[in-house]
Amino acid sequence: MKNIINIVCVNFIILASGLSELVSTQGMAEVDLKDASGKAIPEKEAVRLATEIAQSQAVENAISKTSDAIRQQYAERVGDSEERKKTVMNMVVDKTIQTEPRTNLSTPRMRVYLRGKIDMTALSDQLNSWTKMVQQVDYSKVQMALFYTVRRIAETRRLASGEESLDSSAVSAKESGSESITENGVEVSESVAENATKTRLKTSINRADENIWEQDADQQENWGVGLQEQFIEKGFESIIGGEFFDVQEVLNKEVGSKGRATATTLKKVIQDVKDEADFTDGGLVIIGNLDFKEPVKDSLSGLWSVEATMKGKIYKVGKGIIPRTVGALEVITKKSVSYTHLTLPTIYSV
Repeated sequence: MKNIINIVCVNFIILASGLSELVSTQGMAEVDLKDASGKAIPEKEAVRLATEIAQSQAVENAISKTSDAIRQQYAERVGDSEERKKTVMNMVVDKTIQTEPRTNLSTPRMRVYLRGKIDMTALSDQLNSWTKMVQQVDYSKVQMALFYTVRRIAETRRLASGEESLDSSAVSAKESGSESITENGVEVSESVAENATKTRLKTSINRADENIWEQDADQQENWGVGLQEQFIEKGFESIIGGEFFDVQEVLNKEVGSKGRATATTLKKVIQDVKDEADFTDGGLVIIGNLDFKEPVKDSLSGLWSVEATMKGKIYKVGKGIIPRTVGALEVITKKSVSYTHLTLPTIYSV
């Protein structure tokens, strides 16, 4: 009996390890139909290049939705290895590809949509079979464009949502009666029972605050290139500020109110960085926001304090114009105190 149980357990383990976990994923990419010298690129070659980028993006989209462990493994064991990236890209199966030539643009482009599936179990096995990559990045040779928007709370709205319910209860009222004989006949007193319903309205209200953000142009001007120092300390030397690009104004409006940029604006940022700053493949673009909350006065010390948070996303410049997210800034929240709320932003350091 014990042997039978052992055989069943072994067979179950073998079957479990062979189970696949297919996950649907998709990617999109665009490439120019002309090279740097203005020479036309054959349409077949443009489709091949765009498909390769879209397939790589599909892999990254699938990995971004997995567990932290898988994402960390991928970063450590694939990293910037083109050979390993190609191995993972080839794991995308059941692919469907849709091409869209965009010849009506000032710079003609080829767009490719790719949909497919990737076996996450096979991917996990592949990652486990690789050793960790030894990466020593020389940040001094990495180009960076830093876009950030300083925001403040413009308005705090009090939101209320609730549910109403009816609570009904029946109340009985009864009149007693009697019957007696008199000289003139029978005297009757009727007994009447009535049901009366009392209804109460119950209301449940949940309240929450919603902060409405906007760009703080004055503080953004005061900060200037202050945030660049944080990246210089990490070893970056080639840094250009977003204030040198016209698209920064668009970012200020979108990030200032919504906390994020639209896909159209992101593509514009990447294209401007490549055209105007001559960024090459591998350059980084950071789009972030520095948020200041309203100063609060401590009732005991009498000091004012303000809380500020810095966050953002990191994009990598590649062959296409579709931004590729490669990471996020570590969210940093700090507080500063002062005797007056007017000096708080100037003494705060992220």
